[in-house]
Amino acid sequence: MAYQSLYRKYRSRDFTDLMGQRHVTQTLANAIGSGRVSHAYLFCGPRGTGKTSTARVLAKALNCINGPTATPCDECPYCIAIRQGNAIDVIEIDAASNRNIDDMRQLREQVNYPPVELRYKFYIVDEVHQLTRDAFNAFLKTLEEPPGHVIFVLCTTDPHQLPATILSRCQRFDFHRITQEDITQRLHWVVQQEGWTIEDEAVHLLARAANGGLRDALSLLDQAASYAGTDITAQHIRDILGGIDLDLLTQFTDTVLQKDAVGLFRLVDTIISDGKDVPQLVGELIQHWRNLLRAQIGGPDALVEFTPEQRTLMTGQARQTNQPALMRAITLLCEAENELRWNAQQRLLLELYSLRIMGEEPAPAPAAVAAPVPAARPAATVAPSQPAARRFDTPRAAEPAPRPAAPAPAATAPKPVDPAPKPAAAAPAPAAEPAAASPVGEWTLPRLKKSWPQFTDWMKRSPKLENLRTRIVEKCWPASLIGDRLTLQTASAFTRSQVVERPQIKQVLEQCLQSYFKASFVVSIEVQNGGDTAPAPAPEPVPAPIPEPAPVATAAPEPPPVAAPEPPAVPEPDRDLVGERMKQVFSGSEEVTK
Repeated sequence: MAYQSLYRKYRSRDFTDLMGQRHVTQTLANAIGSGRVSHAYLFCGPRGTGKTSTARVLAKALNCINGPTATPCDECPYCIAIRQGNAIDVIEIDAASNRNIDDMRQLREQVNYPPVELRYKFYIVDEVHQLTRDAFNAFLKTLEEPPGHVIFVLCTTDPHQLPATILSRCQRFDFHRITQEDITQRLHWVVQQEGWTIEDEAVHLLARAANGGLRDALSLLDQAASYAGTDITAQHIRDILGGIDLDLLTQFTDTVLQKDAVGLFRLVDTIISDGKDVPQLVGELIQHWRNLLRAQIGGPDALVEFTPEQRTLMTGQARQTNQPALMRAITLLCEAENELRWNAQQRLLLELYSLRIMGEEPAPAPAAVAAPVPAARPAATVAPSQPAARRFDTPRAAEPAPRPAAPAPAATAPKPVDPAPKPAAAAPAPAAEPAAASPVGEWTLPRLKKSWPQFTDWMKRSPKLENLRTRIVEKCWPASLIGDRLTLQTASAFTRSQVVERPQIKQVLEQCLQSYFKASFVVSIEVQNGGDTAPAPAPEPVPAPIPEPAPVATAAPEPPPVAAPEPPAVPEPDRDLVGERMKQVFSGSEEVTK
Protein backbone atom coordinates (compact mmCIF):
# COMPACT_ATOMS: atom_id res chain seq x y z
CA MET A 1 0.00 0.00 0.00
CA ALA A 2 1.29 3.47 -0.88
CA TYR A 3 2.46 5.70 1.97
CA GLN A 4 -0.22 8.03 3.31
CA SER A 5 0.81 11.40 4.69
CA LEU A 6 0.11 12.15 8.33
CA TYR A 7 -2.48 14.87 7.71
CA ARG A 8 -4.52 12.41 5.61
CA LYS A 9 -3.97 9.47 7.91
CA TYR A 10 -5.08 11.38 11.00
CA ARG A 11 -7.88 13.41 9.47
CA SER A 12 -10.66 14.13 11.97
CA ARG A 13 -13.28 11.35 12.05
CA ASP A 14 -16.06 12.92 14.12
CA PHE A 15 -17.06 16.26 15.62
CA THR A 16 -15.17 15.61 18.86
CA ASP A 17 -11.99 14.98 16.87
CA LEU A 18 -12.02 18.44 15.24
CA MET A 19 -9.53 20.76 16.93
CA GLY A 20 -10.25 24.35 17.89
CA GLN A 21 -13.63 24.76 16.15
CA ARG A 22 -16.08 24.11 18.94
CA HIS A 23 -18.42 26.91 17.81
CA VAL A 24 -18.85 25.02 14.51
CA THR A 25 -19.04 21.46 15.75
CA GLN A 26 -21.48 22.28 18.54
CA THR A 27 -23.84 24.09 16.16
CA LEU A 28 -23.81 21.29 13.59
CA ALA A 29 -24.29 18.61 16.24
CA ASN A 30 -27.29 20.46 17.68
CA ALA A 31 -28.76 20.96 14.21
CA ILE A 32 -28.50 17.23 13.48
CA GLY A 33 -30.01 16.32 16.84
CA SER A 34 -32.97 18.67 16.36
CA GLY A 35 -33.51 17.87 12.67
CA ARG A 36 -32.70 21.42 11.53
CA VAL A 37 -30.07 20.60 8.92
CA SER A 38 -29.76 23.28 6.26
CA HIS A 39 -29.56 22.58 2.54
CA ALA A 40 -26.43 24.77 2.08
CA TYR A 41 -23.46 25.60 4.30
CA LEU A 42 -20.55 27.97 3.75
CA PHE A 43 -17.31 27.14 5.58
CA CYS A 44 -14.82 30.05 5.62
CA GLY A 45 -11.38 30.27 7.18
CA PRO A 46 -7.61 30.02 6.68
CA ARG A 47 -6.01 26.95 5.20
CA GLY A 48 -5.54 23.87 7.34
CA THR A 49 -8.27 24.69 9.88
CA GLY A 50 -10.58 21.77 9.07
CA LYS A 51 -13.16 23.03 6.55
CA THR A 52 -13.15 20.01 4.24
CA SER A 53 -12.74 17.60 7.18
CA THR A 54 -15.82 19.10 8.83
CA ALA A 55 -17.77 18.69 5.58
CA ARG A 56 -16.84 15.00 5.46
CA VAL A 57 -17.76 14.49 9.10
CA LEU A 58 -21.12 16.14 8.41
CA ALA A 59 -21.63 13.80 5.46
CA LYS A 60 -20.88 10.79 7.70
CA ALA A 61 -23.19 12.06 10.44
CA LEU A 62 -26.13 12.40 8.05
CA ASN A 63 -25.50 9.17 6.09
CA CYS A 64 -24.32 6.84 8.86
CA ILE A 65 -26.31 3.63 9.07
CA ASN A 66 -27.22 4.62 12.63
CA GLY A 67 -28.03 8.19 11.69
CA PRO A 68 -28.65 10.90 11.22
CA THR A 69 -26.56 11.23 14.35
CA ALA A 70 -24.00 13.67 15.76
CA THR A 71 -21.72 10.71 16.60
CA PRO A 72 -21.22 8.59 13.47
CA CYS A 73 -19.93 5.09 14.09
CA ASP A 74 -17.09 5.31 11.53
CA GLU A 75 -17.42 1.53 11.11
CA CYS A 76 -20.38 1.03 8.81
CA PRO A 77 -19.80 0.72 5.06
CA TYR A 78 -21.14 4.21 4.48
CA CYS A 79 -18.81 5.87 7.01
CA ILE A 80 -15.82 3.91 5.75
CA ALA A 81 -16.57 4.81 2.13
CA ILE A 82 -16.87 8.51 3.00
CA ARG A 83 -13.65 8.41 5.05
CA GLN A 84 -11.73 6.74 2.25
CA GLY A 85 -13.20 9.04 -0.41
CA ASN A 86 -14.95 6.23 -2.27
CA ALA A 87 -18.58 7.23 -1.66
CA ILE A 88 -20.41 7.75 -4.93
CA ASP A 89 -22.89 10.21 -3.47
CA VAL A 90 -20.27 12.47 -1.84
CA ILE A 91 -18.93 14.57 -4.71
CA GLU A 92 -15.99 16.89 -4.09
CA ILE A 93 -15.61 19.59 -6.71
CA ASP A 94 -12.55 21.77 -7.15
CA ALA A 95 -13.96 25.15 -8.18
CA ALA A 96 -10.54 26.28 -9.37
CA SER A 97 -10.72 23.85 -12.31
CA ASN A 98 -14.51 23.56 -12.65
CA ARG A 99 -15.40 27.22 -12.62
CA ASN A 100 -17.27 27.89 -15.85
CA ILE A 101 -20.95 28.15 -16.60
CA ASP A 102 -20.91 24.80 -18.43
CA ASP A 103 -19.74 23.07 -15.24
CA MET A 104 -22.64 24.64 -13.33
CA ARG A 105 -25.11 23.53 -15.99
CA GLN A 106 -23.84 19.98 -15.64
CA LEU A 107 -24.19 20.25 -11.85
CA ARG A 108 -27.79 21.47 -12.22
CA GLU A 109 -28.62 18.38 -14.23
CA GLN A 110 -26.94 15.98 -11.80
CA VAL A 111 -28.67 17.22 -8.64
CA ASN A 112 -32.02 16.02 -9.98
CA TYR A 113 -30.93 12.39 -9.73
CA PRO A 114 -31.45 10.79 -6.31
CA PRO A 115 -28.52 9.32 -4.36
CA VAL A 116 -27.39 5.84 -5.33
CA GLU A 117 -26.28 4.46 -1.94
CA LEU A 118 -26.52 7.09 0.78
CA ARG A 119 -29.36 8.95 2.38
CA TYR A 120 -28.20 12.35 1.11
CA LYS A 121 -26.27 13.47 -1.91
CA PHE A 122 -23.41 15.67 -0.76
CA TYR A 123 -21.68 18.29 -2.91
CA ILE A 124 -18.49 19.71 -1.36
CA VAL A 125 -17.29 22.65 -3.49
CA ASP A 126 -13.77 23.66 -2.48
CA GLU A 127 -12.36 27.16 -3.21
CA VAL A 128 -15.81 28.24 -4.36
CA HIS A 129 -14.72 31.88 -4.62
CA GLN A 130 -12.92 31.01 -7.87
CA LEU A 131 -16.15 30.42 -9.79
CA THR A 132 -16.85 32.95 -12.52
CA ARG A 133 -19.65 35.48 -12.23
CA ASP A 134 -21.74 33.69 -14.84
CA ALA A 135 -21.22 30.38 -13.03
CA PHE A 136 -22.45 31.96 -9.79
CA ASN A 137 -25.53 33.31 -11.54
CA ALA A 138 -26.29 29.89 -13.04
CA PHE A 139 -25.82 28.28 -9.62
CA LEU A 140 -28.18 30.62 -7.74
CA LYS A 141 -31.50 28.88 -8.37
CA THR A 142 -30.11 25.41 -7.66
CA LEU A 143 -28.48 26.62 -4.45
CA GLU A 144 -31.63 28.35 -3.29
CA GLU A 145 -34.08 25.49 -3.91
CA PRO A 146 -32.20 22.20 -4.34
CA PRO A 147 -33.99 18.85 -4.21
CA GLY A 148 -34.61 17.50 -0.71
CA HIS A 149 -31.92 14.83 -1.06
CA VAL A 150 -29.10 17.32 -1.87
CA ILE A 151 -26.88 19.20 0.57
CA PHE A 152 -24.25 21.71 -0.54
CA VAL A 153 -21.12 22.56 1.48
CA LEU A 154 -19.13 25.45 0.01
CA CYS A 155 -15.58 25.94 1.31
CA THR A 156 -13.47 29.05 0.75
CA THR A 157 -10.50 30.91 2.16
CA ASP A 158 -11.74 34.24 0.80
CA PRO A 159 -15.47 34.77 1.43
CA HIS A 160 -15.22 38.47 0.50
CA GLN A 161 -15.10 37.49 -3.17
CA LEU A 162 -18.46 35.72 -3.02
CA PRO A 163 -21.55 37.56 -4.28
CA ALA A 164 -24.07 38.61 -1.66
CA THR A 165 -26.66 36.45 -3.41
CA ILE A 166 -24.59 33.35 -2.58
CA LEU A 167 -23.89 34.40 1.00
CA SER A 168 -27.57 34.99 1.73
CA ARG A 169 -28.50 31.45 0.64
CA CYS A 170 -26.06 29.66 2.97
CA GLN A 171 -25.45 29.19 6.67
CA ARG A 172 -22.01 30.64 7.20
CA PHE A 173 -19.42 29.27 9.63
CA ASP A 174 -16.11 31.04 10.15
CA PHE A 175 -13.25 28.72 11.08
CA HIS A 176 -10.61 30.20 13.39
CA ARG A 177 -6.90 29.62 13.39
CA ILE A 178 -6.07 26.74 15.70
CA THR A 179 -4.22 27.76 18.85
CA GLN A 180 -0.67 26.60 19.53
CA GLU A 181 -1.91 24.67 22.57
CA ASP A 182 -4.35 22.64 20.46
CA ILE A 183 -1.73 22.03 17.77
CA THR A 184 0.81 20.95 20.39
CA GLN A 185 -1.71 18.58 21.93
CA ARG A 186 -2.54 17.05 18.54
CA LEU A 187 1.12 16.64 17.57
CA HIS A 188 1.90 14.82 20.81
CA TRP A 189 -1.03 12.49 20.16
CA VAL A 190 0.11 11.78 16.58
CA VAL A 191 3.69 11.10 17.71
CA GLN A 192 2.36 8.73 20.35
CA GLN A 193 0.25 6.89 17.77
CA GLU A 194 3.27 6.51 15.50
CA GLY A 195 5.54 5.36 18.31
CA TRP A 196 8.04 8.18 17.90
CA THR A 197 9.75 10.41 20.44
CA ILE A 198 10.01 14.18 20.16
CA GLU A 199 11.27 16.97 22.40
CA ASP A 200 8.79 19.45 23.81
CA GLU A 201 10.75 22.35 22.34
CA ALA A 202 10.55 20.72 18.90
CA VAL A 203 6.78 20.46 19.22
CA HIS A 204 6.56 24.14 20.17
CA LEU A 205 8.68 25.07 17.16
CA LEU A 206 6.38 23.09 14.87
CA ALA A 207 3.26 24.62 16.39
CA ARG A 208 4.63 28.14 16.03
CA ALA A 209 5.72 27.55 12.41
CA ALA A 210 2.28 26.16 11.49
CA ASN A 211 0.72 29.63 12.04
CA GLY A 212 -2.63 28.23 13.13
CA GLY A 213 -2.91 25.48 10.50
CA LEU A 214 -2.96 21.91 11.78
CA ARG A 215 -2.32 20.50 8.32
CA ASP A 216 0.87 22.56 8.06
CA ALA A 217 2.01 21.28 11.46
CA LEU A 218 1.43 17.64 10.48
CA SER A 219 3.22 18.14 7.17
CA LEU A 220 6.26 19.58 8.99
CA LEU A 221 6.19 16.69 11.47
CA ASP A 222 6.11 14.26 8.54
CA GLN A 223 9.13 16.00 7.03
CA ALA A 224 10.98 15.97 10.35
CA ALA A 225 10.38 12.23 10.70
CA SER A 226 11.82 11.67 7.25
CA TYR A 227 14.88 13.72 8.20
CA ALA A 228 15.55 12.58 11.77
CA GLY A 229 13.83 9.24 12.01
CA THR A 230 11.78 8.30 15.05
CA ASP A 231 13.75 10.44 17.54
CA ILE A 232 13.09 14.11 16.73
CA THR A 233 14.89 16.92 18.50
CA ALA A 234 14.53 20.69 18.44
CA GLN A 235 17.75 20.98 16.44
CA HIS A 236 16.27 18.79 13.72
CA ILE A 237 13.30 21.13 13.46
CA ARG A 238 15.62 24.14 13.26
CA ASP A 239 17.60 22.45 10.52
CA ILE A 240 14.40 21.91 8.54
CA LEU A 241 12.96 25.36 9.14
CA GLY A 242 16.30 27.16 8.98
CA GLY A 243 15.29 28.57 12.33
CA ILE A 244 17.16 30.40 15.02
CA ASP A 245 17.79 28.67 18.33
CA LEU A 246 17.12 30.26 21.70
CA ASP A 247 20.85 30.47 22.49
CA LEU A 248 21.45 32.79 19.51
CA LEU A 249 18.41 34.91 20.41
CA THR A 250 19.64 35.18 23.98
CA GLN A 251 23.16 36.12 22.88
CA PHE A 252 21.86 38.75 20.46
CA THR A 253 19.56 40.20 23.12
CA ASP A 254 22.33 40.34 25.72
CA THR A 255 24.57 42.18 23.24
CA VAL A 256 21.88 44.77 22.57
CA LEU A 257 20.94 45.22 26.22
CA GLN A 258 24.60 45.71 27.18
CA LYS A 259 24.99 48.27 24.34
CA ASP A 260 28.06 46.45 23.03
CA ALA A 261 28.29 47.86 19.51
CA VAL A 262 31.59 46.10 18.72
CA GLY A 263 30.20 42.78 19.86
CA LEU A 264 27.07 43.42 17.81
CA PHE A 265 29.01 43.77 14.57
CA ARG A 266 30.97 40.61 15.34
CA LEU A 267 27.77 38.69 16.10
CA VAL A 268 26.06 39.87 12.91
CA ASP A 269 29.15 38.82 10.96
CA THR A 270 28.92 35.35 12.50
CA ILE A 271 25.20 35.13 11.71
CA ILE A 272 25.76 36.03 8.07
CA SER A 273 28.72 33.67 7.80
CA ASP A 274 26.61 30.80 9.16
CA GLY A 275 24.04 31.41 6.43
CA LYS A 276 21.22 32.42 8.77
CA ASP A 277 18.20 34.06 7.20
CA VAL A 278 18.05 37.69 8.34
CA PRO A 279 14.27 38.16 7.93
CA GLN A 280 13.67 35.00 9.90
CA LEU A 281 16.10 36.15 12.58
CA VAL A 282 14.24 39.45 12.90
CA GLY A 283 10.93 37.59 13.15
CA GLU A 284 12.32 35.34 15.87
CA LEU A 285 13.70 38.38 17.70
CA ILE A 286 10.25 39.97 17.66
CA GLN A 287 8.80 36.86 19.29
CA HIS A 288 11.66 36.70 21.78
CA TRP A 289 11.31 40.34 22.83
CA ARG A 290 7.56 39.83 23.08
CA ASN A 291 8.22 36.96 25.46
CA LEU A 292 10.52 39.24 27.47
CA LEU A 293 7.69 41.76 27.66
CA ARG A 294 5.34 39.02 28.86
CA ALA A 295 7.88 38.03 31.49
CA GLN A 296 8.28 41.69 32.48
CA ILE A 297 4.53 42.04 32.99
CA GLY A 298 3.42 38.62 34.23
CA GLY A 299 6.59 37.04 35.55
CA PRO A 300 7.83 33.53 34.75
CA ASP A 301 4.31 32.08 34.96
CA ALA A 302 3.38 33.91 31.77
CA LEU A 303 5.83 31.76 29.75
CA VAL A 304 3.93 28.51 30.12
CA GLU A 305 5.17 27.05 26.82
CA PHE A 306 8.84 27.10 27.86
CA THR A 307 10.85 24.85 30.12
CA PRO A 308 11.73 26.04 33.66
CA GLU A 309 15.33 26.69 32.61
CA GLN A 310 14.22 28.79 29.66
CA ARG A 311 11.79 30.74 31.84
CA THR A 312 14.55 31.56 34.30
CA LEU A 313 16.85 32.69 31.49
CA MET A 314 14.24 34.91 29.84
CA THR A 315 13.07 36.37 33.14
CA GLY A 316 16.67 37.35 33.92
CA GLN A 317 16.94 39.14 30.58
CA ALA A 318 13.62 40.92 31.14
CA ARG A 319 14.91 42.33 34.44
CA GLN A 320 17.78 44.07 32.63
CA THR A 321 15.42 46.49 30.90
CA ASN A 322 11.97 48.04 31.28
CA GLN A 323 8.64 47.93 29.51
CA PRO A 324 9.02 51.14 27.44
CA ALA A 325 12.38 49.98 26.14
CA LEU A 326 10.97 46.57 25.24
CA MET A 327 8.00 48.08 23.45
CA ARG A 328 10.27 50.46 21.56
CA ALA A 329 12.55 47.57 20.54
CA ILE A 330 9.58 45.51 19.30
CA THR A 331 8.32 48.49 17.30
CA LEU A 332 11.71 49.01 15.66
CA LEU A 333 12.06 45.32 14.90
CA CYS A 334 8.62 45.32 13.25
CA GLU A 335 9.74 48.26 11.11
CA ALA A 336 12.89 46.34 10.18
CA GLU A 337 10.86 43.25 9.29
CA ASN A 338 8.64 45.31 7.02
CA GLU A 339 11.59 47.03 5.33
CA LEU A 340 13.46 43.76 4.80
CA ARG A 341 10.74 42.66 2.39
CA TRP A 342 11.94 45.01 -0.32
CA ASN A 343 15.43 46.12 0.73
CA ALA A 344 18.33 43.95 -0.41
CA GLN A 345 20.76 45.38 2.17
CA GLN A 346 19.62 42.96 4.85
CA ARG A 347 22.84 42.91 6.85
CA LEU A 348 23.02 46.69 6.94
CA LEU A 349 19.40 47.00 8.06
CA LEU A 350 19.95 44.47 10.85
CA GLU A 351 22.96 46.43 12.12
CA LEU A 352 21.30 49.83 11.84
CA TYR A 353 18.08 48.85 13.59
CA SER A 354 20.04 47.04 16.30
CA LEU A 355 22.07 50.20 16.90
CA ARG A 356 18.86 52.22 17.05
CA ILE A 357 17.54 49.88 19.73
CA MET A 358 20.79 50.32 21.64
CA GLY A 359 20.65 54.10 21.30
CA GLU A 360 18.80 56.39 23.68
CA GLU A 361 16.35 57.84 21.19
CA PRO A 362 13.57 58.65 23.64
CA ALA A 363 15.85 61.05 25.55
CA PRO A 364 16.17 63.71 22.81
CA ALA A 365 12.41 63.74 22.33
CA PRO A 366 11.57 65.69 25.49
CA ALA A 367 14.47 68.05 24.77
CA ALA A 368 13.12 68.66 21.30
CA VAL A 369 9.78 69.57 22.78
CA ALA A 370 11.73 72.24 24.66
CA ALA A 371 9.97 72.93 27.90
CA PRO A 372 10.97 76.62 27.54
CA VAL A 373 8.46 76.92 24.71
CA PRO A 374 5.41 77.33 26.94
CA ALA A 375 7.34 79.73 29.16
CA ALA A 376 8.35 81.76 26.14
CA ARG A 377 4.81 82.12 24.90
CA PRO A 378 3.89 85.07 27.10
CA ALA A 379 6.94 86.95 25.84
CA ALA A 380 6.10 86.05 22.28
CA THR A 381 2.51 87.13 22.79
CA VAL A 382 3.65 90.60 23.81
CA ALA A 383 6.19 90.81 21.01
CA PRO A 384 3.99 90.25 17.95
CA SER A 385 2.95 93.49 16.34
CA GLN A 386 -0.68 93.19 15.34
CA PRO A 387 -0.33 95.48 12.28
CA ALA A 388 0.82 92.27 10.56
CA ALA A 389 3.95 93.66 9.00
CA ARG A 390 2.49 96.82 7.49
CA ARG A 391 5.90 98.53 7.72
CA PHE A 392 9.28 97.32 8.80
CA ASP A 393 10.30 100.69 10.22
CA THR A 394 8.36 100.36 13.47
CA PRO A 395 9.79 96.95 14.35
CA ARG A 396 13.27 98.17 13.40
CA ALA A 397 12.91 101.17 15.62
CA ALA A 398 11.91 98.82 18.38
CA GLU A 399 14.95 96.62 17.85
CA PRO A 400 17.68 99.29 18.21
CA ALA A 401 15.73 100.71 21.16
CA PRO A 402 18.77 100.23 23.42
CA ARG A 403 20.50 103.00 21.50
CA PRO A 404 19.49 106.39 22.87
CA ALA A 405 19.96 108.09 19.53
CA ALA A 406 17.57 105.79 17.74
CA PRO A 407 14.30 107.45 18.84
CA ALA A 408 15.28 110.77 17.21
CA PRO A 409 15.24 109.53 13.65
CA ALA A 410 12.34 107.26 14.45
CA ALA A 411 9.97 109.68 12.73
CA THR A 412 11.93 109.33 9.52
CA ALA A 413 11.49 105.68 8.94
CA PRO A 414 14.08 105.47 6.17
CA LYS A 415 16.87 106.47 8.58
CA PRO A 416 16.78 103.25 10.59
CA VAL A 417 16.35 101.38 7.36
CA ASP A 418 19.67 102.81 6.20
CA PRO A 419 21.81 100.98 8.70
CA ALA A 420 19.83 97.83 8.05
CA PRO A 421 22.17 96.63 5.34
CA LYS A 422 25.10 96.93 7.79
CA PRO A 423 23.46 94.65 10.33
CA ALA A 424 22.68 92.46 7.36
CA ALA A 425 26.37 91.71 7.20
CA ALA A 426 26.08 90.71 10.81
CA ALA A 427 22.73 89.07 10.14
CA PRO A 428 24.21 85.60 10.32
CA ALA A 429 24.65 86.43 14.01
CA PRO A 430 20.96 85.77 14.74
CA ALA A 431 21.26 82.51 12.84
CA ALA A 432 24.42 81.68 14.75
CA GLU A 433 22.84 82.57 18.10
CA PRO A 434 20.16 79.91 17.83
CA ALA A 435 22.80 77.40 16.83
CA ALA A 436 22.98 76.71 20.52
CA ALA A 437 19.39 75.40 20.26
CA SER A 438 17.61 78.65 21.11
CA PRO A 439 13.92 78.24 21.94
CA VAL A 440 11.21 79.85 19.88
CA GLY A 441 10.76 82.57 22.48
CA GLU A 442 14.11 84.13 21.58
CA TRP A 443 12.81 84.83 18.08
CA THR A 444 10.60 87.83 17.69
CA LEU A 445 8.74 89.03 14.65
CA PRO A 446 11.20 91.87 13.90
CA ARG A 447 14.17 89.51 14.01
CA LEU A 448 12.40 87.05 11.73
CA LYS A 449 11.62 89.81 9.24
CA LYS A 450 15.21 90.97 9.27
CA SER A 451 16.55 87.43 8.81
CA TRP A 452 14.05 86.40 6.13
CA PRO A 453 16.25 87.50 3.17
CA GLN A 454 19.20 85.62 4.65
CA PHE A 455 16.94 82.56 5.03
CA THR A 456 16.01 82.85 1.35
CA ASP A 457 19.68 83.10 0.37
CA TRP A 458 20.43 80.08 2.55
CA MET A 459 17.87 78.04 0.61
CA LYS A 460 19.64 78.91 -2.66
CA ARG A 461 22.52 76.65 -1.61
CA SER A 462 20.36 73.55 -2.10
CA PRO A 463 19.10 72.90 -5.66
CA LYS A 464 16.47 70.57 -4.22
CA LEU A 465 14.81 73.54 -2.51
CA GLU A 466 14.66 75.61 -5.68
CA ASN A 467 10.94 75.08 -6.29
CA LEU A 468 10.03 75.68 -2.65
CA ARG A 469 12.10 78.88 -2.57
CA THR A 470 10.87 80.39 -5.82
CA ARG A 471 7.24 79.37 -5.57
CA ILE A 472 6.59 79.77 -1.86
CA VAL A 473 9.28 81.42 0.28
CA GLU A 474 10.09 84.32 -2.01
CA LYS A 475 6.40 85.13 -2.34
CA CYS A 476 5.74 85.17 1.41
CA TRP A 477 6.87 87.23 4.36
CA PRO A 478 6.42 86.91 8.14
CA ALA A 479 3.24 88.59 9.33
CA SER A 480 2.84 87.55 12.94
CA LEU A 481 4.45 85.30 15.54
CA ILE A 482 2.38 84.14 18.50
CA GLY A 483 4.19 81.54 20.57
CA ASP A 484 5.48 79.00 18.08
CA ARG A 485 2.81 79.82 15.48
CA LEU A 486 4.32 81.72 12.58
CA THR A 487 1.84 83.28 10.16
CA LEU A 488 3.10 84.10 6.68
CA GLN A 489 1.34 86.43 4.30
CA THR A 490 1.30 86.35 0.54
CA ALA A 491 -0.32 88.34 -2.19
CA SER A 492 -1.03 85.20 -4.22
CA ALA A 493 -3.98 82.97 -3.47
CA PHE A 494 -2.34 80.28 -5.60
CA THR A 495 0.73 80.28 -3.34
CA ARG A 496 -1.50 79.80 -0.30
CA SER A 497 -3.43 76.97 -1.98
CA GLN A 498 -0.16 75.13 -2.68
CA VAL A 499 0.71 75.12 1.02
CA VAL A 500 -2.80 74.37 2.27
CA GLU A 501 -3.69 71.63 -0.19
CA ARG A 502 -0.31 69.89 -0.08
CA PRO A 503 0.68 69.25 3.55
CA GLN A 504 4.06 67.87 2.49
CA ILE A 505 5.09 71.34 1.27
CA LYS A 506 4.18 72.81 4.65
CA GLN A 507 6.14 70.05 6.39
CA VAL A 508 9.28 70.67 4.31
CA LEU A 509 8.99 74.42 4.90
CA GLU A 510 8.78 73.88 8.68
CA GLN A 511 11.82 71.61 8.52
CA CYS A 512 13.79 74.27 6.63
CA LEU A 513 12.80 76.89 9.18
CA GLN A 514 13.88 74.61 11.99
CA SER A 515 17.22 73.88 10.30
CA TYR A 516 18.04 77.56 9.76
CA PHE A 517 16.55 79.26 12.81
CA LYS A 518 17.14 76.28 15.17
CA ALA A 519 13.58 76.64 16.46
CA SER A 520 10.33 74.79 15.79
CA PHE A 521 7.59 76.82 14.13
CA VAL A 522 4.03 75.86 13.23
CA VAL A 523 3.48 77.60 9.91
CA SER A 524 0.22 78.95 8.55
CA ILE A 525 -0.28 81.14 5.50
CA GLU A 526 -2.89 83.70 4.58
CA VAL A 527 -3.58 85.98 1.65
CA GLN A 528 -3.05 89.70 2.25
CA ASN A 529 -5.65 91.69 0.35
CA GLY A 530 -3.65 94.91 0.59
CA GLY A 531 -1.17 94.46 -2.19
CA ASP A 532 1.10 97.13 -0.75
CA THR A 533 2.20 94.76 1.98
CA ALA A 534 3.60 92.21 -0.40
CA PRO A 535 6.37 94.43 -1.61
CA ALA A 536 6.99 95.54 1.97
CA PRO A 537 10.28 93.66 2.20
CA ALA A 538 11.49 95.17 -1.07
CA PRO A 539 10.77 98.89 -0.49
CA GLU A 540 13.27 98.93 2.36
CA PRO A 541 16.30 99.22 0.12
CA VAL A 542 14.46 101.77 -2.07
CA PRO A 543 14.44 104.56 0.54
CA ALA A 544 18.14 103.96 1.20
CA PRO A 545 19.32 106.44 -1.43
CA ILE A 546 16.97 109.08 0.02
CA PRO A 547 18.71 109.92 3.29
CA GLU A 548 18.98 113.63 2.26
CA PRO A 549 15.23 114.29 2.28
CA ALA A 550 15.22 112.95 5.82
CA PRO A 551 13.91 116.30 7.11
CA VAL A 552 10.85 115.67 5.03
CA ALA A 553 9.06 113.66 7.67
CA THR A 554 6.58 112.60 5.05
CA ALA A 555 8.78 109.95 3.56
CA ALA A 556 5.65 107.98 2.91
CA PRO A 557 4.48 110.25 0.04
CA GLU A 558 7.60 109.31 -1.88
CA PRO A 559 6.30 105.87 -2.72
CA PRO A 560 3.28 107.40 -4.48
CA PRO A 561 5.48 109.21 -7.00
CA VAL A 562 7.25 105.92 -7.52
CA ALA A 563 3.97 104.06 -7.61
CA ALA A 564 2.53 106.62 -10.01
CA PRO A 565 5.44 106.59 -12.40
CA GLU A 566 5.23 109.43 -14.84
CA PRO A 567 6.42 106.94 -17.45
CA PRO A 568 2.77 106.09 -18.05
CA ALA A 569 2.54 109.68 -19.32
CA VAL A 570 4.85 108.52 -22.09
CA PRO A 571 1.83 108.15 -24.37
CA GLU A 572 2.96 111.59 -25.65
CA PRO A 573 5.90 110.03 -27.45
CA ASP A 574 3.30 107.77 -28.95
CA ARG A 575 2.15 110.75 -31.09
CA ASP A 576 3.69 110.15 -34.46
CA LEU A 577 4.46 113.73 -35.53
CA VAL A 578 6.25 112.57 -38.66
CA GLY A 579 3.27 110.47 -39.62
CA GLU A 580 0.92 113.35 -39.03
CA ARG A 581 3.08 115.63 -41.15
CA MET A 582 3.15 113.09 -43.94
CA LYS A 583 -0.58 112.75 -43.69
CA GLN A 584 -0.87 116.51 -43.93
CA VAL A 585 1.35 116.63 -47.01
CA PHE A 586 -0.46 113.90 -48.84
CA SER A 587 -3.98 114.75 -47.81
CA GLY A 588 -3.67 118.48 -47.64
CA SER A 589 -6.23 118.47 -44.85
CA GLU A 590 -6.19 121.57 -42.68
CA GLU A 591 -7.82 119.55 -39.96
CA VAL A 592 -4.70 117.49 -39.77
CA THR A 593 -2.62 120.65 -39.68
CA LYS A 594 -4.53 121.79 -36.64
